[in-house]
Amino acid sequence: SPSGERNRGDDETQHRVTLTRDYYIGKYEVTHAQWQAVMGSNPSYFRGCGGDCPVEQVSWIDITEADGFLAKLNRHLASTGQPGAGQVRLPTEAEWERAARGGTTTRFSYGDVLACDDFCKPCATHEQHMRWCGNNTPARPAQVGSKQPNPYGLYDMHGNVIEWVQDWYGPYSSSAQKDPKGPWKGSDRI
Repeated sequence: SPSGERNRGDDETQHRVTLTRDYYIGKYEVTHAQWQAVMGSNPSYFRGCGGDCPVEQVSWIDITEADGFLAKLNRHLASTGQPGAGQVRLPTEAEWERAARGGTTTRFSYGDVLACDDFCKPCATHEQHMRWCGNNTPARPAQVGSKQPNPYGLYDMHGNVIEWVQDWYGPYSSSAQKDPKGPWKGSDRI
């Protein structure tokens, strides 16, 4: 984000990124029903939310290990002859950022929203686009797609549940980058 952006973290260095390869990202977060169908169980704490709610309580390893969600989904797609079999993966942080912003350069895909407080006070603009501390009482996930999509037609890119990407957490160069993959090692995933 730009250095002057409100509530910007010190580790949010803005730099030019060029993505040269196509990638695909789900229109919605992975739901309880989808996780159950692939993995055979539902680890979510908020199971009562229903099958159309995003799965939560899953680690990066639950998703990426040899017998994790992505491996099982890729095997299933291969067994049914579906296109993309063996290619489903987590996006890089740069890919996720582009998808989340929906082609915009503002704080949120729906604008900077400077008229609203950033600390959980009601905001009609946020209310239309995301689930966050200002409209999430009691704190729990909501059904996917219950707010307006971003300009790319993707839902819940701001709020609802936290989403994993492929990258390790670490410093990024401020120089222009092409298809960045983030640090090659680290102690935390993004």
